[in-house]
Amino acid sequence: MPIKLFAQIRGDVLGNPHLGYALAFGMIVITGIANAIYIWLRARSERWLK
Repeated sequence: MPIKLFAQIRGDVLGNPHLGYALAFGMIVITGIANAIYIWLRARSERWLK
C-alpha cells in the first residue's frame, strides 16, 4: 500500500486523482486506532503489575 500511495501522490494518477489522499487518510486512521488500543491495553496491564 505505501508504494501505491507514493505513486498516487507523486503524480501517476490514472483516473482517480484523489486516491492517494484517501489512502493516506486511511493509513492515518488505522494507525490512530491501533495507538489508542495500545495505550488502553497498556494502562490496563499497568494496574495488574502494581
